[in-house]
Amino acid sequence: MASILIVEDDPLVRSSLRIILESFGHAVEDAEDGTVALTMDHSSFDVVITDILMPGISGVEFIGALRAKGFDAGIVAMSGGNRLGGVDPLEQALAAGADMAMRKPFSARELLAALEKCTARH
Repeated sequence: MASILIVEDDPLVRSSLRIILESFGHAVEDAEDGTVALTMDHSSFDVVITDILMPGISGVEFIGALRAKGFDAGIVAMSGGNRLGGVDPLEQALAAGADMAMRKPFSARELLAALEKCTARH
């Protein structure tokens, strides 16, 4: 199974994702925002799942920083926000280097399918 980092500022969403992923045998670590997540060692993660709209460093900035550090494993971006000022945050995440983009809410099945695609690509 995969080693996954969840970066999500909402504790309920973070906890829900952890429960789903661990119930399918994945090893999970989490961070409450991109700033904290950037201080972690990313070398052991197969996939990073990150929210886009977070306080401090945004998910788009976090994705860009991860890729700039040479992180070449899968990244799944997620957001419950719609277009802000005419810009879709999920499109920005894909442009920054995310492999997949998911709009909240999504099902456990959709989440697991995105993880499978990411791990197959990397």
